[in-house]
Amino acid sequence: MGLDMEAQCSGLLKDLPFQFDARLSVALFMRDRNGILPFAVAFSVKAQAVFLSPFVLGMILRRRIHVAWLATVPGIYLLLAIPVLVASRSFVSVLSVYMDQINTFDRLFISAANI
Repeated sequence: MGLDMEAQCSGLLKDLPFQFDARLSVALFMRDRNGILPFAVAFSVKAQAVFLSPFVLGMILRRRIHVAWLATVPGIYLLLAIPVLVASRSFVSVLSVYMDQINTFDRLFISAANI
C-alpha cells in the first residue's frame, strides 16, 4: 500500500467519530426520534457538524423537537471538554478553539488561477 493510500485511510479513521454521530443524528431524526445528543457529540468532535444545523432547524420548525433541546449542545461540549481541562488547558482556550479556527484562513484562495 502506497503512502498516499495510507494517508487517505488514516484521514478516514480520524473522522469516524464525527461521521458516526452525524449519521446517527440524521437517522434518529428521520425515524421521528430525538437526535440532538448525537448532533451535540458530532459538533463537539468536529465543527463541520454545523452543516447539519439547517436540518436541526427544520426539525424544530416542524415541532418534532423542542427548542430547549438546543441547550444540550453546549452542555455536551463542556462535558467532553473535561479531560482537556484536567490536562491543564485554560477554560478560555477550550471555549475559543472553534473561533480560532475561523481565523486560520483569511483568504478564500491563495495563488489560484484566475480568468
